[in-house]
Amino acid sequence: MNIFSIPSLASSILFLLLGVFIFLNNRKSRVNLLFFLVCLATVWWQLSWFILFNSHDKFLVYFLVKFGYMGIIFIPVLFFHFFLYFLGDIKKLDKCFLYFSYLISFVFEIILTFTDTFVTDYYQYFWGFYPKAGLAHLFYLLFLTILFGRIIYLLFFHINHKDWKNKIDKHKHDQIKYLIWAMIFYGLASIDFLINYGVKIYPVGFIFITIFILFIAYAIIKSQFLNAKVITTQIFSISLVIASLVEVFSSSSLSELIGKGTVFFITLIFAILLMRSILREVNRREQMEILTKDLQKVTANLKKANDKIKRIDQSKLEFLSIASHQLRTPLTVIKGYVSMMLEGNFGPISKLISDNLNKIYNANERLIKLVENLLNISRIESGRLEFNIKPVNLSEIVASLLGEAKAKAENKKLKLSFSSDNNIKNILTDEQRIKEIITHLINNAVKYTDKGSIILTLRQEKGTVVFSCQDSGIGLASSDLPDLFNRFVYKNKNKTAMTESTGLSLYFSKMVIESMGGKIWVESAGLGRGSKFSFSLPVAGKPLVKKAKNNI
Repeated sequence: MNIFSIPSLASSILFLLLGVFIFLNNRKSRVNLLFFLVCLATVWWQLSWFILFNSHDKFLVYFLVKFGYMGIIFIPVLFFHFFLYFLGDIKKLDKCFLYFSYLISFVFEIILTFTDTFVTDYYQYFWGFYPKAGLAHLFYLLFLTILFGRIIYLLFFHINHKDWKNKIDKHKHDQIKYLIWAMIFYGLASIDFLINYGVKIYPVGFIFITIFILFIAYAIIKSQFLNAKVITTQIFSISLVIASLVEVFSSSSLSELIGKGTVFFITLIFAILLMRSILREVNRREQMEILTKDLQKVTANLKKANDKIKRIDQSKLEFLSIASHQLRTPLTVIKGYVSMMLEGNFGPISKLISDNLNKIYNANERLIKLVENLLNISRIESGRLEFNIKPVNLSEIVASLLGEAKAKAENKKLKLSFSSDNNIKNILTDEQRIKEIITHLINNAVKYTDKGSIILTLRQEKGTVVFSCQDSGIGLASSDLPDLFNRFVYKNKNKTAMTESTGLSLYFSKMVIESMGGKIWVESAGLGRGSKFSFSLPVAGKPLVKKAKNNI
């Protein structure tokens, strides 16, 4: 054996092992298959040179100098094909260029096989024979340079371009960095082409492709290149099996053969079980990665949807604010003119006209209240409602509202009472807003109670002051309780037409109470058994109020 041919043999064996292991790791992957074909083409190149360097028959030499190039010609286009699928970014232009490159490679194969314009003859050097390049070989070198240049450009583009840099994960980013170095050293192996033109240097391309293999191995170990986590285990297992098999053939007696044969079978079973367990682990990891990516996509989509909802909600609030402002002015004008007509400023009016004007006035008042509620809701939801927070005595506030409340209750022949714990502590709240809420709860109780009583209570409980308004009215179904404080939900759906309520007051009350650090709730034993509305606010001390700027 020619000692100078040993490097070619060694590199061909290394590439064969690398290609087979990666292909067997995932035979369904197109990327793994293409890498395997790259390795096979390189094996063809190196193994042909090994045979060539050990040949003495000149007819065989003439055949081998062409035969070796049959594999070399396809190396650049196979590399290009592999990297397009590995990067996962196949542009239409690159796809067309790939098909064109295969066509050019086949043309070079035809020229090599049937003419002497690619390889014209051979040189005889001290290490053996080597092909002599022809004119077509120069065009092939240009073709090779273009393909390898495009590969390097694509690799650099994917780790440096800001759009793609954000799309690839850390493992992929590291893999591409290692592959750039690997391809640079593989490209340096083309220095051997100088020998085709008579430069008398020993073919050192095997050194550079060995470094290429080292970079690929490093990429496998450090960044799971081509999902080849099992390759180290496979190499270790196969090495053990081969070593134990060699021991079997070295047996010198029957008992030794049986003993070593037993060890071989145990080693074989162990290797199979080990590789199967590693493959299961890899499959589980891949499934987890897929689930993680799907979850990330769902999270990203939810974030986009949430941002869109927020924008829509903000637009809605702005629309409500603008619409309410525009409505408030004409309603105030209507109220003023109707009031003047009722007062006789435009002359005497009949009782019939007066009754109808009163209906218009009351309806206008309800509409003004609705507009005011809409304005307040848009302010508080957008964080623009300002509270005039100060220490107040809730007992005094309720007492100040009793006169008007009792008058309304007496009109319906209802009994209204109020009781309070002694020494009720002050609370930090907006006096005007809390009056509106209490008034609304009392009015609601009067409105939905036809007979019986309304009981107002005030008590101190665990650092809070609790107000309750209990009636003996129509009550609430248990299914209505969870949604009662949402927007546009009526106290009782059966009474909607009668009460002409919008449900906004309860929603606004909830927003105000919660903004001032309290909570509001409702209790009811069922339909026809009354209801009890309560809210609590913290006593004066640490304010839990969410303040906002009023831009109205």
